[in-house]
Amino acid sequence: MAQLLAAIRLMCEQIDAQMSLVQDDACLASLRSARGNLAGAEARLANGRVSANDLAQISSSLLAAQTASSAASLQVSVPDSPQERLRNARRDAHQTIAELNDDLYKRKIFDRYLKFASDDDARAYRQREEENRRAIAAARTKGTPEGDLEAMALERQQMLDAGAHGADRSDEWQQRMKRFDEVGENLHAALRETGHDTKAADAIDRESTRAFLKAKGLSESEINQAMQRGHSTAEVIEPYLAKAAEAPAAALSPDKSSAGDKPASPQLKELADALRIAGVTPTGSAASEGHGVTLDATAIAASAQRV
Repeated sequence: MAQLLAAIRLMCEQIDAQMSLVQDDACLASLRSARGNLAGAEARLANGRVSANDLAQISSSLLAAQTASSAASLQVSVPDSPQERLRNARRDAHQTIAELNDDLYKRKIFDRYLKFASDDDARAYRQREEENRRAIAAARTKGTPEGDLEAMALERQQMLDAGAHGADRSDEWQQRMKRFDEVGENLHAALRETGHDTKAADAIDRESTRAFLKAKGLSESEINQAMQRGHSTAEVIEPYLAKAAEAPAAALSPDKSSAGDKPASPQLKELADALRIAGVTPTGSAASEGHGVTLDATAIAASAQRV
């Protein structure tokens, strides 16, 4: 639900910007109608209890808004303003978070690299993992630029925790961290440019980076020096990453639980298909030109089943 709500709020911001630029009366009326429907959809989602039928109607409203926005984009040339750069950075962040969230918490693609010193170490890791998952969902639900940046920082925190336990041996982990940092840096710069507060996310980044370096055996003075040498998290941690290697066939850790291989139920698949038909683009698919909103349809379906 958090992902769908965030997508609706981002689309509302995009339509608001277009309404101030569009001159054609018919196009403006279409945008206003779409904006009103999105407001109703947002209210229903915020209410907390949404049925499968409600989800289909909300998805249809989002699709109609995307269509209206795409038509408006053909009539106006949106200037390269700080606000536009912020919208683009947030759109990239939403997609990046959704993709990585799926890989970390559902597919658990780095679990086979994890190594724990003991069962207690494994349990503590899983507890932090669950706390991060909940915190990321809460940050995304805020629907604000600050919430997006906080979600990025929390997602990076989980990646660094996994890296400190062996996932940094994965070449994909290292590549994903670099890409994640690029998206995060763009979002951070866009927030600063438009006068938004980044202190909460900055604090999370400092704490998680220091924890990673400490796990790599650095002393406090060495950590302080390392933190001053790099501009981004990727630059700070790069000298201390393990050599990337192929993962072994079997898990290396005492903790062998993983939800990543569980098949989706027929009900969830049916609802996910319905959302796709309604116009919601599944994560990993190409976003429709002009709006860039992508959603994890299966995740939304699963959320609906829990309410």
